[in-house]
Amino acid sequence: MRKSTCSLTIVFAIIMLWFTACQPKPVEMTLEQKAAVADTISMLMNQLIASAEATDPVETGAMLLMDSTSMFFINGIPYSHSEMLTKLDSNYTAMEWQKINFEFSQVYVLSPDAALWVGYGTNVFPLGDAEVSCNLANTFLWQKKHGQWRVSHFHESGVPVVSEEVED
Repeated sequence: MRKSTCSLTIVFAIIMLWFTACQPKPVEMTLEQKAAVADTISMLMNQLIASAEATDPVETGAMLLMDSTSMFFINGIPYSHSEMLTKLDSNYTAMEWQKINFEFSQVYVLSPDAALWVGYGTNVFPLGDAEVSCNLANTFLWQKKHGQWRVSHFHESGVPVVSEEVED
């Protein structure tokens, strides 16, 4: 009887440890801490947008997390970090400029080291002799690693704006 009670106590203790001590502790953040992270991400997004508008693949690419788990999507096509750098270089070389305007954006602070930025707006850029306007929907996952914030994932969907001409 004593042996089975001891065994049950050990099993119970292991189960309790599994469900309590082995789980990550939630990180509580004050409103001020969340606001500071949100302000940092907003500032970094402004820098990212400015480098994209300047069609600077080096500066834009430097804001991406160089990690084997990083994944970037443009219109449903996945790119690794190295593939994304190549894509930025080819896209930015082909265009002289672009104007990006987000009508809405929001930062969701997930933890002291992770935040999500979502926004939608428009992108205007030259294509041949014409200007093309696209509606954009973007999501950026920012992670703080080694003391620096970098984009570890983003998804961008762009749909060309089709002007509707009314016939009489």
